[in-house]
Parts: sequence; C-alpha cells; structure tokens
Amino acid sequence: MSITIHQSPSGYASAHSELWHVVESTNKAVAGFQYVFDIYKAGNLVTRVKNSPYGSNKVGVLDVHNIVRASLSSTDFPQIDIDEFNTPVELGSDVFFTDYDVRYGEVSGGVTTANISSGTYKAYNNYPRTQWDRKASDISGNVFLTNRPGIKWYAGEPVVLTANIDSGSGSNEFDFVITRTGTSNYVDKSYANTEKVFVFGFVPPESAKDVSLFSTASGFTSVLNFEKKCAKYDTHTLVFLNAFGGYDSFTFVHGKLTKDTERKSFEQLKWKLSSNNMVEKIGNVYNESKKVYAGEYSEKMQLTSDILSTGEYDWLAELVSSPQVYYYSTENAEFYPVMITDTNYEFKDDRINKADFLTVNIEFSDKTNTQFR
Repeated sequence: MSITIHQSPSGYASAHSELWHVVESTNKAVAGFQYVFDIYKAGNLVTRVKNSPYGSNKVGVLDVHNIVRASLSSTDFPQIDIDEFNTPVELGSDVFFTDYDVRYGEVSGGVTTANISSGTYKAYNNYPRTQWDRKASDISGNVFLTNRPGIKWYAGEPVVLTANIDSGSGSNEFDFVITRTGTSNYVDKSYANTEKVFVFGFVPPESAKDVSLFSTASGFTSVLNFEKKCAKYDTHTLVFLNAFGGYDSFTFVHGKLTKDTERKSFEQLKWKLSSNNMVEKIGNVYNESKKVYAGEYSEKMQLTSDILSTGEYDWLAELVSSPQVYYYSTENAEFYPVMITDTNYEFKDDRINKADFLTVNIEFSDKTNTQFR
C-alpha cells in the first residue's frame, strides 16, 4: 500500500482561507475504503477525520483550515516598549503562524492503517483580500508587514510597525536605518534566517523634519518614508492587528470624548411610619421615590484623521475591520483595548474627493463603576 500526496498548502498559506489536502491511495478501489487524516500539533493528535473516496479518481480530499485556525491566538497583545526602538517584540508560533502535521492513512478491508504518508505545514494569520482590493497581502515580498503607503507622524506620538526577517533567501543581516536631516542613526540587528516576525514601537526623533526607515532582511530592501505633521488639536494613536497578522499604528488629529451611563435603581415608598401612623416624608430634602444606588459608565471617542490619500483609505479599511485594536495613552504609556463601533466603511478616491478625512468611533472595552450609596 502507498499514498501519494497530490496537493498540500505551500508558501505563505492563510489559515483564514481553504487549506486543501488531496491524496491518493493504491487501495482506493477496495470496497468500503476510506481515507484517514490525522492532524497533529506539537506531536499531539488534534483530531482524526475519515473520508470516503471523492471524484472519478477516488482521491481523498480534506480542507483543514477550520481545524488549524483554532490554534491561532492574538488575544494577548504584545508588550511593546514604545520608548525603546532597540527592543522589538517577537510574534511567534500560534500568533503570526501555526505549525501542524497531517498524517495520511486509510481504512482498507476493515483495517485502519495510519501514517502511511505525512507532511508538516504552516498556516499564517494573514487574511485574503477581496478581488476589489488591490492592496493584496503578500507576506513573501514585504519586509515591513503593512499596506500603508507611508507614515505621517506627530510630535510625541508613537509609531508601531511589524517587520519580517524571513523575506527570502540571502544573508542573515537585518538592519534598520533612520535617516533624518543631514544625519543618520543606525540600529543594526543580526538574526538567524528563521521565520520570525518582530514588532517595533518608537517615537521618531523630535528634531527631524523628514525620516526614512530602511530595512534590509534576507536579500530584500524595503523603505517607509516618514512625513512629520503638525496637529491643531490633541492627537490620538490607535494600534491594530492588520491584514498580515502583524501590528500597525495610525494617529488621528482630533478626538471627542463621550460617556454612556447605565444607572441601577429601585423604587421606594414616599411614606414612613411615625408612631402608629403612616405619614408622608416631609422636609426641605424631598424623598426619592426612585433611588439610584449605583452607576456604571463606558467611555467612547469619535476620532478624526487628517486629510487622507486614496492609498491611506485603502489601508485603513484594515483598521475598521480589525478584531484587535488598542488606544495608546501618551500620559501613562499604556495600551487600552477598544472596539471600532462603525459597521460600514466607504472608500475614497482623491482624484474625485480632493480633500477628505476619516472619522471612526471607538468604545473602550472596560466599563467603570461610580461610587455606591
């Protein structure tokens, strides 16, 4: 007996689209024959699936993306140190990608034989874009894992971006070069050429007017240009999980805070017992027939951007649809989880809309109790 693997995921396959495995056995014509797919992670059996032969060639077919995707978890936001450009955070296994094994077997003549053939595969936390979106995610060709056309930065606000050092073949050198007005600051890194992704958070140098961030990794060179901007109002930065499975940041130039309050109350009589009689409560403080004993409120903000280009509008669709978004507080250097409450997104074209901006509404995830009484 033998099993031939005809199709399996290769390259930077997404865990959020189909992951087809197609195999063929020499015993496929046996009555009652079934294919056996054993999916393993870290040497442990996750599940076993048995399929009957499919199609005229009687092959075994299985899409494993629903099984594999359950292993990906981005619930724990990385501990990014905004003050230290020199200390990146690694996005490792089961966050940026997940490894899994498929061991192919069969049921022939009532006997189950497992692991006749096998393979080890990777699935990534990037998601496939629609055919209308020309900014398709392509991890293999990017050093900086972002679809942003450039970076507008504001004094005191951080920039968060993600870099992939396994972007091809070549040397293991991984360099960042910040070029500012007339001077250069080099931060050199050398990592093993393995599949690693790093998140960098930093505040660009205040004195620089123009900054270019260069990275060379494994034979690829990539450049992100920084444009320093001035804001009339207080700025606000959101950090979010992007289409590549890395993290991006964007700074809004105005924010309006609102609160939604939920009050907990009960009703009480306005009468009281005095001696042997019920009398209406009197005095210069009127009785509360409906009494509030506690309150809980949630904070919301409406954030407004500077004028955007078409490329920025295309990219920021990732922010609006992202399942993981954080608000960065420059006051205490902490990240607060928020939810984008907007349910639709309208793309803009700067050839038609010459000057336009984006407004998004966020709600902070944690509710706050007022004092009890």
